Amino acid sequence: MGLCRMPKPFRVAASCSFLGDMFNFDPAHLQWRPTMRFYIKYFFYWLLYFALARLVFLVFHYDKLDTNKHTLQEVALSFVHGMRMDASMAAYLSIVPFILYPFISKRFIGKSLKTYHYVVLAITSLMVVADLSSYKAWGFRLDASILDYMSHPKEALASTLTAPLGWLALIFVVLASAFGYLYARWVEEKTVAKIRAVLLLALPLLVLPMRGGWGVAPLNPGSVFFSAHPFLNVLALNACWNFMHTAAHKKMKKNPFVVCSEKELKVTMDSLTAKTNPAFYLHQKQKPNVIIVIWESLTAKMYNKQHKGVSVIPTIDSLSQNAVWFSRMYASGDRTEKGLAAILSAYPAQALTSIVKETKKASSLPSPVTALAQRGYETSFIYGGDLEFAGMGAYLRSMGFGQIKEMDDFPKEQHNSKWGAHDEFIFQKSIKTLQERPAQKPFFHAVLTLTSHEPFETPRPKKITGNDELSLFYNAHRYTDDCLKAYMHDLKKAGLWDNTILIILGDHGHRLPTAQSKIEDFAIPMIWTGGAIDTTFNQTKATSQTDLMPTLLAQLGLDARAFTFGKNALSAQGAEWAFFAFNNGIGYVNKDNAVVFDNAGKSVVEQRGKNPGHKVEIARRVQQAVVVDYLGR
Repeated sequence: MGLCRMPKPFRVAASCSFLGDMFNFDPAHLQWRPTMRFYIKYFFYWLLYFALARLVFLVFHYDKLDTNKHTLQEVALSFVHGMRMDASMAAYLSIVPFILYPFISKRFIGKSLKTYHYVVLAITSLMVVADLSSYKAWGFRLDASILDYMSHPKEALASTLTAPLGWLALIFVVLASAFGYLYARWVEEKTVAKIRAVLLLALPLLVLPMRGGWGVAPLNPGSVFFSAHPFLNVLALNACWNFMHTAAHKKMKKNPFVVCSEKELKVTMDSLTAKTNPAFYLHQKQKPNVIIVIWESLTAKMYNKQHKGVSVIPTIDSLSQNAVWFSRMYASGDRTEKGLAAILSAYPAQALTSIVKETKKASSLPSPVTALAQRGYETSFIYGGDLEFAGMGAYLRSMGFGQIKEMDDFPKEQHNSKWGAHDEFIFQKSIKTLQERPAQKPFFHAVLTLTSHEPFETPRPKKITGNDELSLFYNAHRYTDDCLKAYMHDLKKAGLWDNTILIILGDHGHRLPTAQSKIEDFAIPMIWTGGAIDTTFNQTKATSQTDLMPTLLAQLGLDARAFTFGKNALSAQGAEWAFFAFNNGIGYVNKDNAVVFDNAGKSVVEQRGKNPGHKVEIARRVQQAVVVDYLGR
C-alpha cells in the first residue's frame, strides 16, 4: 500500500522508519559516533603531525635561530600562526578519508582507505625531509621551484650533498613509522560505521580550514608571517602546503613576451631608466620626515569633479593648486599589491601575475627602508585591513618596516567595514603611532586607506546621496577626502607638519567614473605637500608610480640605483614615460603619445598622439624586461 494512502498515524510512523533506514540512525545505539570520532581524530592526527614536523625543522635548523633576538615566546608564536596552514593542509588530506570512511564495510573501500593513508603519510614524510634539505641547500622552504631543479638532477643532487643524509633518512623512518603506528592504534576505527548523513555535514566543514578562516583573503604563504625576523616567519610555514600552493599557482617558466635580443633590450632600458640628479630640490631640510598616503582607488578622473552639486575630492583639488602636483601620473597596475610594489620598490606590474603574491620573489625586491633606517629614520606602515590579502603583509615585512599596524591592532569596535577599520580610524592610528616614536628621530611612514574600496561603505552620513554604484563610489572618496583634511590638521596640531614631506597618491586607478579608456583608468593623482616643501608647481611630465622612490631618495640625497625600473621625475634630463600592465595587456605613455596593447590578441586597442605605433615596440620591450627580472628572482 502506498505511503500516501495510509492513515495519518501510520504515515508518520512509516516516515520515521523510512528516514531511519535512509540515514541508519538508531538513537538507541548512536551509530553515528564511530564516524564522527574518526573524522575528529583523523583531522587532529594531521595537526599533531605538522606540529611535530615544525619542531623537527626548528631543531634541524637551530643554528638559524638567533637566541639573542628570538625569544621563546616568539618561537612559540611560529607554531600558533603556523597552525592555520597546518589546518588547511590537514583539511585537504582529510577529503578522501572523510568520503570513504562511511563505506568501509565494503572490503575494497576499507583496504583503499588504509592504502591511501599510508601512501599519503609516506609522501608527506618525504616532503618534510626534502624540505629540511632544501632549506639547508637553497635557503627557502620546499616549493614548486624544486620541480625546475628536477629537470637538472645532477645539479640538484650536487646542491644536497652537504646535507646529513643519514639523519634525513632516520627522520623519514621515525616520522612515517611513528605516525603509521599512531594511525593504526588511535585513529582507525574498528567499529563499522553505517551512517552516511554525517558526510553531508563533515565535508562542508573542511572548506573553512582550507581557506584559512572566514576573512576576505584566502590563505597564502604570507598569511602566517608575523615577525620582523625572517626565520620565525619561515618556521611558521607548512612545507607541504607551501609546495601545493606554489605548484597550483606556478605560471611562467619562460618569458612569453620576448620581442628583441638581450642587447637591444639593454639599450632600450638603459635609455629609459638612467638615474639623473634633481633639477632642483623641493625642500631645504637636512632630514625631513616623510609620510606617504596611499589612497585606495584614487583616480585622476575625479579631479575638479562634482556629483549632484557636491565636490568629490575638494581637498585634493585645493592641494593640486597649492602644492607640487604631478598632473600626468599613472598607476603601474590595477591592484593594491601591485601598487605597493611599484611605490615602495619601483617595480612595475606584471600582466600575467603579481610578484607580491610570491613571497620568495617579493622579498628580493629593493626597499627604501634599509637606507632610511641607516640614516636614523623610524619606519612604520599603517593599514586598517587584513594585510594577508594577496601577500601584502609578507612583502611589507620583507621591506623591513620597524612597525606594521593592521586590522588586529585596531579595537574590535572599529572593525566596522567589510575590509576592516575605516579611514578615520586609520589616520587616527597614524597620528598616535607617530607621536609614540622617539621625538628626536625623523620618520618614514606609510598609510594605506581602504574605505574607497568596493562596496564603498562609509561610517558617516552621506555627503553625496544615492545608492547607485557611482554615487557610492564618489561618496566613499569624499569621506576619505574629509579624513585626509582632518589628518593634515591633526599633523599640524601635533607638531608633525613643519618638517614633513607629505606625499599623496592612489594605489591604482579605477574603472569609475566610466571613461571608456584604459589610459584614463590608470591615471592617478600624486601630490607632494607638507611643511618641508617650500615650492608649488605643476609637474606635467608623464610619471609612474615606479618613479616615486627614485625621486624621493634623490631629494633626500640617497642612492636610488637599486630601483632599476624607476627614474627621477624631477630631473631635467632623462626619458619621459610611464608603463602600466593589466590582465594580459600593457600600456605606455610618453610626452606626445599613448598606447594600450592587448597581449592575447597581439593588437593595439587604444592609441593617442602623433606616432603611437612606434611606442608599442617600446612598451613590449619594457614588459619583456620586467618578466626577465621577475623570472630571475
